[in-house]
Amino acid sequence: MTPFLRFARLVAGLVLFGLLAVWFASVPSPKAHAGQKDPRTKWAYDDEDRYVKFLGKGKWARYSFGKLDLEYTETERTDAYIEIFTPKPQPTYARLYKRKTVWRPENSGTWQGGKPGGWVDTDK
Repeated sequence: MTPFLRFARLVAGLVLFGLLAVWFASVPSPKAHAGQKDPRTKWAYDDEDRYVKFLGKGKWARYSFGKLDLEYTETERTDAYIEIFTPKPQPTYARLYKRKTVWRPENSGTWQGGKPGGWVDTDK
């Protein structure tokens, strides 16, 4: 193969790579809701004065009787739930679903049932 053909193959490969990179960057995430803000910003327990509130930039906080109780970091967001993590008092994951919570210790793959509750409309 001549040096010119090798160079042409290299250029063609780089152009193809660049086109693919631009295409992949323009494909929206399946979790994204175009032009919409996720309304799930506050999850309240049904039978007690506790709630979990989105603070922004992936941070969440749990309040009990109006006082900060625990701080969380968001780890996953789907249409079905938002998953949050706290290192204190023990490293724990929680998932906030439409009508319930589930939780599991960091070193366990088994989700346990939590208390009922749900997303609260914060615009009212």
